Amino acid sequence: MKKIAIGALLMIIFSGVSIPFFASGSPVTSKNVSNNGAVRAVSVGVYWDKGCTSTVDSIAWGLLQPGMTVNRTIYIRNNHPAISMRLNMATENWTPVVANGPIILTWDRENQVLPSGIVIEAIMTLSVSPDMVGNITNFSFDMAIIGTGQ
Repeated sequence: MKKIAIGALLMIIFSGVSIPFFASGSPVTSKNVSNNGAVRAVSVGVYWDKGCTSTVDSIAWGLLQPGMTVNRTIYIRNNHPAISMRLNMATENWTPVVANGPIILTWDRENQVLPSGIVIEAIMTLSVSPDMVGNITNFSFDMAIIGTGQ
């Protein structure tokens, strides 16, 4: 019988791949994907809190798996003293490029008109296709939240 050092055994246990089984008994593999998305604001402020004291520079989405959806709440403020802003969101600079499609970012404030000085809550939703396979283990993208004067 071979002896395995406790350190080696712990390494095997903590770095092992988990293969969950559904009721049918078929193995299902999973893949964790991590991301941090950079946030750029144009003509509006983007914050973590309703009091607009903590600016959002990036959003950590955590570890993602195929079929997952993750929500993050942010706050948008129209900083212009006299003009309402129409809100739009865009993503750009996807790395790898093939992640754009199986991974989709949406939000609940597209085309919303935001009056001057007003703060609103926005829900950002990152969805990962259940069919996402391949070599995407990490990805990144930039998100722009744009206010266009009305």
